[in-house]
Amino acid sequence: MKDLSLLFDNPPEGATIIEVGDLTVPTGVLIACDPFQTCTSPPFITEVPKGQFPVQLLLVNLRVAFARVLFSTKPATAWEPALTEWGGNTHMVDAGLSCFIDQSTSERFCRLLTEYKAAHPKGNYYEDILNKEFRANATPTSRSAGDWCLHQPFREKKDTIPMFASGLGDGQYTAWWGTANNKPVTITIDFSII
Repeated sequence: MKDLSLLFDNPPEGATIIEVGDLTVPTGVLIACDPFQTCTSPPFITEVPKGQFPVQLLLVNLRVAFARVLFSTKPATAWEPALTEWGGNTHMVDAGLSCFIDQSTSERFCRLLTEYKAAHPKGNYYEDILNKEFRANATPTSRSAGDWCLHQPFREKKDTIPMFASGLGDGQYTAWWGTANNKPVTITIDFSII
């Protein structure tokens, strides 16, 4: 497995690194998924430290090529598949979006989406809520619709959900642990752009 950190340390020509903000991890149980599939997405087997951790994107040709969370300043010395409780290290994207989310935040967000749909039968959570947040982050190096947001649906707890466009759109994407001394220092999603 190639060292995915090198892509962020030495980005390809024309690539842009985006600082999305901090992911809140209150339980140490992490999920990578389509944000509209949080109700049915399995967590990773490996637990991560609890706290707040920076999320970065690598954009190539106006597309999110990689997304990562940094749990430590230590460099990764080994890479391995980030296996979920269902086996495998892929997650399915059906809405053109992906995210990192703590398990407890995922459970709450699942309930919120269910309640929103019940209260707004003709509504669309992306168009009604997220579209504005994504567009607010549009830059000359991203698409005009915006490619990321740091969604904060529960203001009182400040749980965050870093959301981002998934490469070229829908599909299955792999996640990889970068480890040092057998402990995760980063996790990276590869959106198969490069």
